[in-house]
Amino acid sequence: MGIALWVGVCVAVWTVPAKAVDVSAPAILQWFDSSYGTQEKRVADFFRAGYGQTWIPPTGRADSGNLSVGYDVFNRFDLGSTNNPTLYGTETGLRRFASTMHRAAGDVVVDLVWNHNGFSNQGTSGFAAKGGYPGFVLSAPGAVDGDFHGAFESGDLNGRLSGLIDIKHEMNLQYIRTPVVAGDSRNIPAGTTTNIP
Repeated sequence: MGIALWVGVCVAVWTVPAKAVDVSAPAILQWFDSSYGTQEKRVADFFRAGYGQTWIPPTGRADSGNLSVGYDVFNRFDLGSTNNPTLYGTETGLRRFASTMHRAAGDVVVDLVWNHNGFSNQGTSGFAAKGGYPGFVLSAPGAVDGDFHGAFESGDLNGRLSGLIDIKHEMNLQYIRTPVVAGDSRNIPAGTTTNIP
């Protein structure tokens, strides 16, 4: 009698269909191949395809010009303007795209680069005279490489990845970096010419 009951329970359980519930987060789209304007226009397609987030490259101005994806950082705070857009557009276009995504309950994930800047350094013709990287010092008294690791340093922590200038995070040069205060001797040294890549 016990075996018959056991077999009956097993058959009953075996014939009940299992119902799985998908609780995973929606997929993330790495959207590196179109402008902010195009991305904004394609938000509906984005969601129909099942995505919930988009991952975009660094939004700031790149060292190698406006056709760079942005990993060779020049100015993290210059997001492009009407007369000088980045590869992906302008700050206004980025804001519109992000707003459209948020209204559709989507997220925009920006790839930020905190460890390095672009390829230019003191040896790049005219770069130091233009002020170098905004917010950084190329050279200072007692710190020949300023805010950066030296060009000949190596290793996983101090080396230059693909030739990109590596920020020396332990450096503590005391300057007013942004916004500078008119006439204050503690201001970050300015260039002698305009620095627009």
